[in-house]
Amino acid sequence: MASGNATDKQTLRERLRARRDALPAAARAAWSEHMAAWAEAVLRGSTARAAGAEPLPLAAAPIVGVYWPLRSEADPRPLARACAWRGASLALPVVVGPDLLFRAWSGHAELEPAGFGALAPGPTAAAVQPDLVVVPLLGFDARGHRLGWGKGFYDRYLAARGDAVRAVGLAFACQQVPKIPTEAHDRRLHGVLTERGWQPC
Repeated sequence: MASGNATDKQTLRERLRARRDALPAAARAAWSEHMAAWAEAVLRGSTARAAGAEPLPLAAAPIVGVYWPLRSEADPRPLARACAWRGASLALPVVVGPDLLFRAWSGHAELEPAGFGALAPGPTAAAVQPDLVVVPLLGFDARGHRLGWGKGFYDRYLAARGDAVRAVGLAFACQQVPKIPTEAHDRRLHGVLTERGWQPC
């Protein structure tokens, strides 16, 4: 049985969107770079992790799907550069009808509108299946529950891929709340990367 409802989620969305929008643009940019630097240090083996904690799963992902940042979202492009340095191929999502698909992205290819204000490679780019997807969000909790924009694109995509894909949230620490209301279709994250480091869920 779901532990939340659409009204609860919409109220929380508005509150968390306002909280994130209130962050200074310079701080958001600096923290996005810090997330990438932290991830790169982990990939290089120069940053220790807590005993027993699940490692940042970027190292095991040949194809990493990121997103094009909208509004005040954490910017995944610095993290994408760190993944490319590690040798991963990159992809960006495209909305096609009710579904989300990913197209290969070199990081330099020309982009075009991909739905809801985002940009992505055009239809000539190869469709790919990322091993790991970096997911945007408005809020998250320690159990890995995520609050998005309410369209369900990522939930449907992750449900369809099952155990073949891992999902990592990218967010600012202030977006964490004690509990995200959930419904049956919501998919959990494997962890969240913030400016404070990696939080396995």
